[in-house]
Amino acid sequence: MEKELRNNKLYNKLFKIINKCNFIIERYKDSGSSLKEDGTLVTKADLEADKYIHDNLRDCFPNIPIISEERKNSYNYFSSDEYWLIDPLDGTSSFVKGLSDYTTNIALIKKGIPIIGAIGHPPSGKIWLGGLDGANLILQNGENHNLLENNISWEKPLIITSRNINIETKLFVESIKNAKVIKESSSIKFCRIANSEINLYPRFASISKWDIAAGHAIINAVGGKLEDLNGKEFNYSGKSVKTNKFIASRSKDWRRILRYRN
Repeated sequence: MEKELRNNKLYNKLFKIINKCNFIIERYKDSGSSLKEDGTLVTKADLEADKYIHDNLRDCFPNIPIISEERKNSYNYFSSDEYWLIDPLDGTSSFVKGLSDYTTNIALIKKGIPIIGAIGHPPSGKIWLGGLDGANLILQNGENHNLLENNISWEKPLIITSRNINIETKLFVESIKNAKVIKESSSIKFCRIANSEINLYPRFASISKWDIAAGHAIINAVGGKLEDLNGKEFNYSGKSVKTNKFIASRSKDWRRILRYRN
């Protein structure tokens, strides 16, 4: 599998899957929604994208388990050494409201670490790919941007958060001098970090693993980090669907940089 990860065929396959999902999701934009057993929203777009991703990954990699938000019977694979982790439509509530911050997430987890990630943004057609060979942003017109070439300033840090934040997150943001806050839903937050548009994404409330794994792989690929509040990188091993508190950053040295600035 290691050799295959370094082969462009894998990246091309993920690109094709995500690209198709961009079209599938937009096709079902006005299909309405319903509530799942846990009270969260689900749409035709969620289910159709899930089926397409699942069928294609199963056909190409029959020996690797697939965990999807939309398939409860797949959750027991979290203890596996290797598995695909997908969220067919991350930001369903934004999608239903007619907003633009929703994505498709696919990550490959190996020994608890996300080693490749793919994120699609259906409204723009943009696709982010990151892994052992670096990270790229592919525009809808086919233009390809190497994200390793981007730099970011820490003079006035840009912090991105979810639309609803708790008091702990609010206090963290206020502790950073000259910081500006932007609020968005879905894994697009990680994409903006990878693009060098955002310095930090603090998350001090639990979230599902499939919401962050693809973005985690991509920011790792550009030299960033996703870590817990003690500075330890988040690991996806274990049976829980949920994460702990974390901070994602464009730089592994963000703590030192902020101490120096302040």
